[in-house]
Amino acid sequence: MEALGAADSTEMSNERKAAILLHTIGSEVQDIYNTLEVPETTKKDWKNLFDYLEHHFKPKENETINRHQFHTRKQKESESVDMFITDLKKLSQNCNFGELRDSLLRDRIVCGILDKKVRDRLLREAKLDLTQCVNICNAAELAEAQSKQLSEETNVSMVRKNAGNLNRKQQNNTKIPKLEADTNKQSKCRKCGLFHWKNCPAYGKICRNCRKYNHFDKMCRYKKTNLIEECEVEEEGAETDLFVGVIETNTKQVNSVKEWVQKIKIKGSEIECKLDTGVEVNILNMKTVKSLNAKVRTSKI
Repeated sequence: MEALGAADSTEMSNERKAAILLHTIGSEVQDIYNTLEVPETTKKDWKNLFDYLEHHFKPKENETINRHQFHTRKQKESESVDMFITDLKKLSQNCNFGELRDSLLRDRIVCGILDKKVRDRLLREAKLDLTQCVNICNAAELAEAQSKQLSEETNVSMVRKNAGNLNRKQQNNTKIPKLEADTNKQSKCRKCGLFHWKNCPAYGKICRNCRKYNHFDKMCRYKKTNLIEECEVEEEGAETDLFVGVIETNTKQVNSVKEWVQKIKIKGSEIECKLDTGVEVNILNMKTVKSLNAKVRTSKI
């Protein structure tokens, strides 16, 4: 349109300009144009032809609908303040507000803006004009964007810091399996129950169970479950510590196997004793001891 108007009338006739206009409007518009009853005088004058086509394709304005669209317009979730205000100004152009246009734009911005804090800020202004309203909205949006950016930078910094601490922790933990692997290669000490290369902590210590040296009571092979009396025959005055282990079980014995007994001669008398290769002494009852006429004393083991 502007190019046709800029062309000198002496160089190009109005009829030729009209032909160029029809050529540039496209095939779809040309198909519609061919169905219209355009006066011949209009076809030969490009200005009249342009006005004719514009009147045909441009819908008729409905002021009520335009004002309804304006008064119900609200800011969308993903819409910036600037885009919202720009669209309001476009809608107001076809509403015939006249001198009330700026004040109605201000009211629509206050009612339609999403940020409740900004709306409260606008409502506190006693004399709020359109320019001041737009400036407050833009400043609030800019401040929120900058605050969000600072928060994201802080979060990134914290993530990097935590990642560094985690990497150092993982590096420190990688040394632990090696130490455990070295420890597992050692066997548990039978004297103290611990893992060590040398210098057993039980060396020189007295067991509280058997009173022998160089092992702890938890590793003692002589598990004392009960106190018993020990009878000892003193023949030569020698005194030897004897230990008897007693183990009680709930297993039911089978009587099909005969006990292993043997007669042993003590001081000329034959005493029937039960043989057990796992003990150091045999126990005699008091009746048998008295029958031997031997000197005995009682002692605690």
